[in-house]
Parts: sequence; C-alpha cells; structure tokens
Amino acid sequence: MGTDGGNRGVWRRLLLLVGLIPAATGWLLALVDHTRFFEVGLVGMFLGTGTAALLILRGAKVHPDREALAWRLVGTGFLIAATTVAVTGVLASAGALPVFGLHDLAFLTAYSFAIVGFLVMPHVGGLQSRVRIFLDGAIGAISVGILLMVFFLPGIRVHLAGATFWERVAGIGYPLLDSLMVVVAMIVTIRRSAWRFDIRIVALGMAMCVQALADLRLLSSGIGESLTAAQPDFRFFLAAVLLQLVAASQIRRRMKPKEYADRRQPLWAMVAPYGAMAVALLVVVRQVWLSDTDSNIALLLAMGLGTVALVVVRQLVALRDYRSLVSEQRRGLVSSVSHELRTPLTAMVGFLEVLDDTTIELGAKERKELISIVRQQSLYMSRIVADLLLLARESNTLELEESQVSVNQLVDESARRLARQDRDLEVKVESELAAFADADRLRQALDNLIVNAFRYGGGKVLVIGRAEGEDLVIEVHDDGAGVPRKYELAIWEQFERGANRLNASTPGSGIGLSVVDLVVRRHGGTATYERSKLLGGACFRLVLPDRLRPQPSSSPVPIRAVEGHLAS
Repeated sequence: MGTDGGNRGVWRRLLLLVGLIPAATGWLLALVDHTRFFEVGLVGMFLGTGTAALLILRGAKVHPDREALAWRLVGTGFLIAATTVAVTGVLASAGALPVFGLHDLAFLTAYSFAIVGFLVMPHVGGLQSRVRIFLDGAIGAISVGILLMVFFLPGIRVHLAGATFWERVAGIGYPLLDSLMVVVAMIVTIRRSAWRFDIRIVALGMAMCVQALADLRLLSSGIGESLTAAQPDFRFFLAAVLLQLVAASQIRRRMKPKEYADRRQPLWAMVAPYGAMAVALLVVVRQVWLSDTDSNIALLLAMGLGTVALVVVRQLVALRDYRSLVSEQRRGLVSSVSHELRTPLTAMVGFLEVLDDTTIELGAKERKELISIVRQQSLYMSRIVADLLLLARESNTLELEESQVSVNQLVDESARRLARQDRDLEVKVESELAAFADADRLRQALDNLIVNAFRYGGGKVLVIGRAEGEDLVIEVHDDGAGVPRKYELAIWEQFERGANRLNASTPGSGIGLSVVDLVVRRHGGTATYERSKLLGGACFRLVLPDRLRPQPSSSPVPIRAVEGHLAS
C-alpha cells in the first residue's frame, strides 16, 4: 500500500510537470513578446488546462460526496476547455479560423460547468443560500456586463453590426459569463465555511478573474479577425492556467477545519452586486440623456429604469418588514410558550410540595387525586414540547413510521386520556376501521384538535371517524362560537391564534393547528375547517386519502359513545 501510494504521488508530480513546464514557458515567452509564439501559447494552454482537469477529476475521489461533485464539475469544465483548445489549434493551423465561432459554444459550456461547480461547493448555508448567491451573482454579472459594454468595449457595437451569428453569441455570452464567474468566485471564496481561506478556492477564483480579463481583451479586438491575426494575449490566458494548476496541485489535500470567530458576512459581499447594478443604471441613464435617441424611446427607457429602481427599493423595504415580522414572531413565541408552560409548572410544583410536606395529612383518595393532576399536567407539557419539536423540523424531512393502526383504539385512547368532567365528549367511529399511518403523529394531531375543542367550545365535543371509499375521514365538532371568517385560513399558520391573538386570558400558543396541518400534509391529506352542522360550532375535518386497510377481527366492534370521563 505504501509503495502504491508513493508511486501515485510520483505520477501526480510528473503529470503536474507535464502541464506546468509548457504553461510556464509559454507565459515567460509571452511576457517578452505576447504577439509571437502563438503555437507555444496554445500548447501551454492545452497541456496546462488538460493537466489541471485530470488532477482535479482524480483528486475529487478523496472528498465527501458534495465536495467531490463540485470538483468533478470544475474538472469537467477544464477538460472541455482543454479539448476545445486542442481542436481550435488544429483548425487554426490548417487554415484561417475566426476568433469567434462554433467552438465558443464549447468554451461557454466549460465556463458554465466551472460556475455550477463553484456554486455547489460546500460553504455557509444550504440550498437557499446557493440560490441566493447565484441570483446575486447573476444580478452583478448582468450589471458588470452592461458597464463593460459601455466602457471596456466601446467599439463592440460597430464590430457586431456586420458580425456572424456566433460572433454575436460570443459578444453577449463572454461578458455575462465572465462577469458571473468573477462575482460568484468572490462571494463563494468569502463564504467558504470552515475553510474560508482555502488556497484551492482562492487560486481558482483568481484564475476565473484573470480568465475573464483575457476573454474581454480578446473580445475587444478579435471580432471579425482570424485567430492567428488577432494574436490572443497569452500573458493573461496562461496566467489563468498557472493558477488553475496551483489549485489542482492541492486538490487531494483534505483541508483541516479551522476555528474562526463567528462574524457577519462582509457588507461589500452583499452590496457589491446591487451596487454594480445601481452604477449600471446611472450609466445607462447618462448615455440616454446625452444621446440623440428619439424622445418617446428615451421616455419609455427612463420609465423602465425607474421601475427597476422602485423594485430594488421595494425589496429593501420587504427585507426590513420580514426582519420585523421574524422579530415579532420570536417575541410572540417566547411569550406564548412561557404562558403555556407557566400554568402547569405552577400547578405541578404546588401539588408536589403538598405531597412532600410531611406536616399535611392526606388520605389515599386525596393523594391519588393530586398525583393524577400532576400526571395530567406533565402530559400537557409533554404535548407542548412535542409540538414545538415537530414544528422545528421541515415538513419534507419529517419521517413517518407507518403501520396498520386501529382508528377505533387510537381515538378511544385520546378521548380517555384528555377527557374532562366539565365537558361532554362523545366518540363515534365506524367499527373495524383500520388505516395505514403513523400512529404517534396521528394521535398527536387528534389530541390537538380535542384540546382545541375543549378550550374554545361550549361544553360538547364530538369526534367522528368514518371511511369514504379508501379515504380515512376524522372530524372533531364542538358547540362553541366557531372561527370568525376572517381567520379561517390564518389559523393554520404557526403562532396564529385567530381572534384570541391579543387575548392573554385565553391560553394557547398558536401551534396546535399548525401541527395538525403538518402531520396531515405529510400523510398526503388535507385539514380543513367549516361550521359544524351537528353542534353548531367549529368542525375540523381531516382527510387521509388511500389510507384505509382491512383489519382482521374475531368480533365486530360497534360504534361507541364515550362520555363523562374523569377530570384532568
């Protein structure tokens, strides 16, 4: 094993030299005179980029799945670029090959692979963070592209007037993708998680920046020219290749995590893309103002730019409102949960002190009653904590442990456990009703509905379970005031208490119905509210489609009524 590892190390070093020597030689010659040594420059680019691709693709195997995928995408982009350089060199030596043509589609594809690889690189945040970075990068890229079109390439419009289709593609594609590469490379380098200053990421980001500069220099003078006549500036192209080789030479190193003090994301990383957009808007407005553009067209363009500016301002306002909403919800959560837990805790502590006090003589009946109350209050607290834990998970990551469940038994258990002396609770469930579901989650949802009916109903509660085809339907009715129409949709949101949102005297955290909705949706069903036609109050209806399963039973279980349970 040691010999094999040593041999692989030798081959990696030899392969690195195969790419490094011609790339470095070509770069030094280009420093002397970048208008000569065309063939040497192409060979250096081909061998250097090809070597970097092979080293990255082979080295990606030592990394975890996500990082391995990222490096494979980058390596694939380099491999496409190296192959295209080789084909371009052969065609250029065989005849007058235009600078921009069909081969640029391959180069743009290679750039796209490298950009996507950078985006999926493990760094701070998850999928949403990557999407946000891509959007920020796209905004910055388009804005920088506009600035480049105005300042860096003043004659491009004249050149593109008589350009071919592929030259037009290159004239638009390179500025946009180059700008996107630069912006994304800068943002990802900063957000590189525990490897914030990873030399591989830094070198690759610098390579992207230098490559972008080389492309733009060639674009400014190469439209309409042959590749040999345009004389690409290999000082920049080969400098980018050398940086690629630096990154590739370190690819097999698994960077050790480094501890950094938590700090906020640099302001420039958030502002830069939108700052570039603002500058681009100002430049466009200036160009329109100073040009001889038709007044109607100028007015429409100004209105369009004004609309874009308003959209940006609106997004800033929305961001501020969102932060205020999050802060308000956080305060509401702390207040609601504290209120919900304080009452049972106070009761439990008080009764436990009575039980622990040896000076108080209690009979067996009184002691049993106190223990029963403490038990009920502890179950109540346990249910609140279970609801909070459930809501802390995302709905698509909530795993269900499904099995055949006796709906009759499940409803009976909830009814007997939650029954109160001051409430009439009636249960009507079709006999031998069995469903394929997660019993614990379904019981959690049913408990929340029964507690909700006790809390806001008038005194009567009815639980119904029945089959509608292959669907399981559970309804919980009460004889209370019901839900005001304006809150019928809002009640399913987290921490929403409907008409009691400002009523501190009525207990409730606003998470019970959110849990019900989450559990039912995870089972593929729906939870709805309507006025009860049986009791006149609220009716919460759960429908779990295609969940019924036959339940073998030796004797039929009749529809039963459960009333007058012991107090909690």
